This record gives sequence, structure tokens and C-alpha cells, in this order.
Amino acid sequence: MLHRRAGHESEDATNDFADCFRAQLVAAGVMTTAALRLSGALHELLTNVDEHAGDGVDGLGAFEVIEREAWMVVADSGRGVMGGYQASPLADKPADAEQALKWAVIDHRSRTGEPDRGTGFQTVIQSVRSLDGCVRVRSDGASLELEQQADRSRFLLREQGKLRGFVVSVLLRW
Repeated sequence: MLHRRAGHESEDATNDFADCFRAQLVAAGVMTTAALRLSGALHELLTNVDEHAGDGVDGLGAFEVIEREAWMVVADSGRGVMGGYQASPLADKPADAEQALKWAVIDHRSRTGEPDRGTGFQTVIQSVRSLDGCVRVRSDGASLELEQQADRSRFLLREQGKLRGFVVSVLLRW
């Protein structure tokens, strides 16, 4: 488990954590290129806490690799997906948490409005494409589950009880 403390330089710890995940995936039989993509996705999610959660918010990351299965999770108790869009300069704001999750995860719509931003979840989604993977994102009053396989993907968006912050979990099978 990695605890990213707000306001502390933790890039080395984050790099080491992602490298450890990659090494364990390779040792468990995941192809090196897929393991690199997955560890890169974990790194992206962890560093996004600093950018998106708000000032002074810690982040947590965890993973486990077992025979033919792995999971990773990143969480924070920050402002959540709605808070991120509400604080943005965009004229258009999502109507609710479900729409905000769809914008962030499926539509890759950045809260900055810049066309080259908002690609973090593309990294995560593409990294699980070669494996039988499921990505679950939960924030505010909504969750989004995305099943990602080599030949197709589908998502389920639903209302949930309010959760402060942002949680991303990924389950992989090979």
C-alpha cells in the first residue's frame, strides 16, 4: 500500500510502487508490455490525486497480484468528480454525478476544457484492453463500471449513496 501525503514530494515512492506492481505482474505471467501499461496506469491514477482531489488531500494506492488475477485501487477523500467540474472554468457543468463520471471516464472530457487533456482514463482503459478487465469508478453519488475486453467494452452507470472523494478500482484476469 502507498500513502501519498498531500504537500510532500512523493514521486520516487510512486515510481517504486508502480515498478513493484509491474514486477509482480511479470512474475505472475503477464506479458512485459501489458505489465508496463498497467503500472503506467497505476502511476497515472496516483499522480492524478495531486492534480484533481484539491489542496491538502492525501491519496491511497494498493494492489495485489495472485495467480492469474490482480487488482489495483487508488482513492482519495477530496472534492470528487462533481467538485472538480464545478471548480473548472468550463461554461458547461455536468447536471449530476452520473453525467460527471461519464464525461471524465467515457467521454475523456477534461475539466480544463483543453483538447489535449482528459486522457488519464484512456490510459487506464487501454491498459486493461488486452486482459479480461473491469474498471470501477466511484465518486459523489454515482458509480461507473466498465468491462474491457480485447474485442469490446461496455459500461454501466448507476446512482449510488454519496461517497466523498474518488475511488478507482481495477480487476484483471488472464
